[in-house]
Amino acid sequence: MLSMRSRSRRVAVVAAGAAVCLVGLAGMAFASTITQPSGSPFVVPGDASGNPTAFTVVATGFAPNALVNVEQCDGVDHTVSGWNPTTHCDLGSSPAPVLADGAGTATFSASDNNHAFTPFKGESPQSLFNCLSPNDPALSPSNGLTDYRNCQIRVSTNNTAVTADQSFLTIQLPDKTQATTTTTTVAPTTTTTTVAPTTTTTTVAPTTTTTTVAPTTTTTTVAPTTTTTTVAPTTTTTTVAPTTTTTTVAPTTTTTTVAPTTTTTTVAPTTTTTTLAPTTTT
Repeated sequence: MLSMRSRSRRVAVVAAGAAVCLVGLAGMAFASTITQPSGSPFVVPGDASGNPTAFTVVATGFAPNALVNVEQCDGVDHTVSGWNPTTHCDLGSSPAPVLADGAGTATFSASDNNHAFTPFKGESPQSLFNCLSPNDPALSPSNGLTDYRNCQIRVSTNNTAVTADQSFLTIQLPDKTQATTTTTTVAPTTTTTTVAPTTTTTTVAPTTTTTTVAPTTTTTTVAPTTTTTTVAPTTTTTTVAPTTTTTTVAPTTTTTTVAPTTTTTTVAPTTTTTTLAPTTTT
């Protein structure tokens, strides 16, 4: 009888202990942290038109194998009284949930078509609020929704209720790429060119000049002379006939050779300075 009672007490104690353990496990809270991307705010990548593109989101601190969601929320602080994800977050921005690994890490890879998170810009999918980039024009006047330029991403195990494991990261949506103009002004430049002195030597080849004098003939005619000699008692008259003498000078050739001459000309060094006016290229 006593042994049966002892067994009953032991069973009751074990059962009570097991119940305590189950209650303890049920009451455990997991706090998550978004480890990727980093920065506050995180500048979302975008194309040239300012449309956001997908990026990888990694969060840690979840229960192993927990089903984890990511979604986009407005810029209201989640610690404000009455904050609720169904009002301040848009379920339409959430891709398919992922399973946390054995270490409690949830990864939404940008290369995974089913789980990649791509933020929206402008009016939210369920028309709850507007998320804008820093320089987007206000959208509120046209659709009546509140504009936020400090929207957030939320990672949690429940998209419709506040959870102890939820974590947030503020994002900055991309602006449209503006055309840029670069103006480059080139300062005036001065180029100085110095020409080294140059020496030019000119040699004139020897020259020979030959002068030929034509033969000349000189004719000299002596008039006839008469000589009268009177020897007493006789007189003798002697007449000398006229004589002609011809003298021919043989032709002569004179050769004159001019010795070669060398002329050296030295040009003094010259310096040319060119200054280019400043130019502006746009």
